[in-house]
Amino acid sequence: PKMAEMFTSMVEERRIDVPPADGKRGGAFCAGVTPRVGPLQLLNYADTKRDVATLAHESGHGCHDILAYAQGQLQYHPPLTLAETASIFGEMVVFRDLLAASKSPQERLAMLMSKVDDIVNSVVRQVSFDAFEQRVHEARAQGEIGTADIHAMWLQVVRKFYGEEGDIFDTYAGIERLWVYVSHFHHV
Repeated sequence: PKMAEMFTSMVEERRIDVPPADGKRGGAFCAGVTPRVGPLQLLNYADTKRDVATLAHESGHGCHDILAYAQGQLQYHPPLTLAETASIFGEMVVFRDLLAASKSPQERLAMLMSKVDDIVNSVVRQVSFDAFEQRVHEARAQGEIGTADIHAMWLQVVRKFYGEEGDIFDTYAGIERLWVYVSHFHHV
């Protein structure tokens, strides 16, 4: 009920920009901004179940921000490992309702399998991101590191969490720079 109340207030206060528009940034995110301003969400909602899950995910971040604002401007933002807790909880609340409304055992099974894939990916992905950041910070504490060093650390973490080439992904060729696209590494 508390989460529903916070979500309703975000809608009423027009803190969620959902329709796709020309020139609008792609993807979805929730910016905590400041305790005084409150969270703002940007999505490109196209009325799919995935979009509903994304709205729930980003709204979970918004609820987390609202609850954490009491910590003050410098401490309200959670570390990456905790940031996904409320968002995934928001997804699960909506998923439970969508699952209950499924029309057939086949649809229910497909939804459950997809959710298990999402959860495994979320956990492995978030933990691997944390491990990557830890490696970079530990290396930096020892002195300067270069871009090639960071690329190598990324590949080490990918192998540790996803196995060698062929285990899950056919090849890791060309992914050494993939860490750059993860905005959390730059903005959190």
